[in-house]
Amino acid sequence: MHFMQGPFMRASWQKLTVFWAICALSFLAVTIHFRPYFFAVMHFGDSVSYVSVARAIATWNFAGLHVFQFWGVSYAVALVSLAGRLSYPQSFVIVCAGSSLAVTLLAGRLWGWTVAALLTALSFEWMQRSLLGGSEPFFMLLLLIAFWCVRREKWEMAALFAALATTVRPLGICALVAIGLVLLIRKDYRRFAHALGIGALIGVLYVLPLHFYLHDSLATVHSYETSRHLFGIPFYAILQGTLYYHVPLTNLALSYFWIILIMGGLGLFALSESCAEYRREYPVELIFALLYTFAICCYNYPEWALGNFARFAIPSIPFALIGWRRFTPKAETLAWVSAVVFPALAACSAYGIRNIVKF
Repeated sequence: MHFMQGPFMRASWQKLTVFWAICALSFLAVTIHFRPYFFAVMHFGDSVSYVSVARAIATWNFAGLHVFQFWGVSYAVALVSLAGRLSYPQSFVIVCAGSSLAVTLLAGRLWGWTVAALLTALSFEWMQRSLLGGSEPFFMLLLLIAFWCVRREKWEMAALFAALATTVRPLGICALVAIGLVLLIRKDYRRFAHALGIGALIGVLYVLPLHFYLHDSLATVHSYETSRHLFGIPFYAILQGTLYYHVPLTNLALSYFWIILIMGGLGLFALSESCAEYRREYPVELIFALLYTFAICCYNYPEWALGNFARFAIPSIPFALIGWRRFTPKAETLAWVSAVVFPALAACSAYGIRNIVKF
C-alpha cells in the first residue's frame, strides 16, 4: 500500500523494542529520582482501585468492595498474580508495561514506524499509564489485536477481543459495533451472528460475578452515573470546563493541543484523498475511530472532559497521526530524541511541577 511508504514503513520488532525501552528508561529515571517506584505507582490515578479489585477477584472475596471502574484489567492482574505468585502491585505493573510494549510492536505492524513511535513517546498520559498503571495499555492491546484479526478476516476472534476490550473500558463497544456494521454491509450474516453471540457471551460472563456477589449486574456501569447524563452535546462540557473551571495555563494549552491534533487529524483521516485507500481497505478501523472520537467529545462532565481529553483520546491517536502523515517530519532522529524528552516530561507531570519546585 501507498500508506506503508516512507516514514510509515513497518519497523522491525527489535527496533521498536529498543525505542520503547528508551522511553521507559527515561520515564523511570525521572520517577525514581523523586520517589520510590512502587510508592509512585500506588499513589497514581486509580491504581489502588484496580489492585483492590484484583485482590478481591484472586481471593474471590468481594465483601466491602467499592466499584469504580470496569474489571477487565483487574482480571488480568489477578491472573498474573496467581500464575507468577507476585504481589498485586507488581502484577499490575507487569500487565500495564507489558501491554504497552506489545501495543508499540503491534502498532508498528498495523501502521508503521512513525505511528508506533509517536504513539509511544508523544502522549504524557500514555507513558504515565504504561509505567504507573491504568487501564489504557491493556485496553489498547485488546483493540489492536481485534484490528489485526479483522485484517486477516478472522472475524470471530476480532469480536472476541473487541468484547474483552469492552470489559476494560466501556467504549470498547465501538469496536464491536464497527465489526458488526461492516459484516452487515457485506451481508455476511453468518459471521455477524457469530460475532453477536461472542459479544453477548462475554457480556454475560462479565456480569455474572457482579450479579451474584455484588447483587448488581450493572455495578460497573452504575459507577459512572451521577446526577448528569454521561453523554451530552459534543464539546459542550469541554467548553464549560474551559470557561468555568480554573485550569492552569499550561494544562489548558496541553489539552487544546490534543483536541486540535485529534480533531484535525481525524478530519483529514475521514475526508482527505490521501487517506481514501486506507478507508476503503480498513473500514472497521475507520468506523471505530469516528464512533469512539465522537463519544469522547460528547463526554458530559466538565471537570473531566477537558482535563482528561488527552487520556480519553489515546485510542484515537493512531488514526489522527495517519491523517496528519503528510505533515509529519521525515527526520527519524526527531523520534529518537522524543523517546528521551517526552517520557521525562511525562514523569515530571505525574509528580507535579509544584512538587518538583519544592523538591
